[in-house]
Amino acid sequence: MDTVQIIFRCEFGTQHGFGHLMRCISLGQAFQEYEQTQTFCFSTSSADGFKDLFNCTNMTHIQLPKNALGLTFAPDRHFRLSDAFITIFDNYDVTEEQMITYKQNYPNLIAIDDLADRVFHVDMIINQNLGSDQLEYNTVNQPKLLLGAQYALLRKNILNARRKKESKRIFMSFGGGEVYDRIKGLLEILLVLDKDLDVNITVDFVIGGKKDNKEQIRSFLSTCERLKFYFIENQMDLSPYMARADFAVTAAGSTVFELACLGVPQIVLVIDKNQEITGQKINEMGLGTCLGDINETDSHSFEKTFFSFLHDDHMKQSISRQAQKLIDGKGAQRVAGGILKHYGYN
Repeated sequence: MDTVQIIFRCEFGTQHGFGHLMRCISLGQAFQEYEQTQTFCFSTSSADGFKDLFNCTNMTHIQLPKNALGLTFAPDRHFRLSDAFITIFDNYDVTEEQMITYKQNYPNLIAIDDLADRVFHVDMIINQNLGSDQLEYNTVNQPKLLLGAQYALLRKNILNARRKKESKRIFMSFGGGEVYDRIKGLLEILLVLDKDLDVNITVDFVIGGKKDNKEQIRSFLSTCERLKFYFIENQMDLSPYMARADFAVTAAGSTVFELACLGVPQIVLVIDKNQEITGQKINEMGLGTCLGDINETDSHSFEKTFFSFLHDDHMKQSISRQAQKLIDGKGAQRVAGGILKHYGYN
């Protein structure tokens, strides 16, 4: 059979965060199970610092000019396309007009989406978020919809990790971008919490973004005495830190699915509007406790929930079992197989 070329279009870095890239990498890894596939990632972002990540996926990164927004690029200008190729975009900048124009030249087009905020001219839409099956997508030509947590795009390192939780050790992550301004209220709550603790707790805290963002977070938390922060920078594989956590405090993004797959109970905060439905579903499905909008969370509510997670082992065991039942880690394999089958390549 001819080689099937899979073209991913996404952006990543301090401005966009790294969730879009990680979803594409996860799906790229799943395509590796099919010998006839080759994967490419087009972005205006530089691959510096990510070469090992692309190499382990056998994905070729091609950097576009800064003005090549959304689907305003021609992949056959960069390499020769086979007769069998598919474009998958995970990019909020893609407009309806770009989809129409692009699809006229490169018809096999798929969207990875969170927002349902555009008219989609695609063959398939993938939305892994909890509650995404409740969204009303405005589409042309009735694309195939892969909606819900059974399609969560997780990397193989999550599947291969083994839970070895440590008492009084927690994991915190709020994305890899410039998050200081968005989580400042939570940082203030952590200062209050630190004074109310009577035991030491080790916190594996993921920080990213530019140097100023990192230094602001470090400086803000430097006065804590009971909360012992270990800051994690420039780590693409966070599974060892997740796997050893007694519980986690995180944003309602892709990390929720990774933690759930590992069976890590989680306190969740909404830091972007597109996370609201996921936050609601976390509470409804028993995957943890979502406290809602991070800017509306008060110290009392956070501390009450934190101490409950710290001391209630029965509750944490129940959450862990429910989470692993819902997120089995095979979503990327389901999506990759479904895509190839849809186009008759499998």
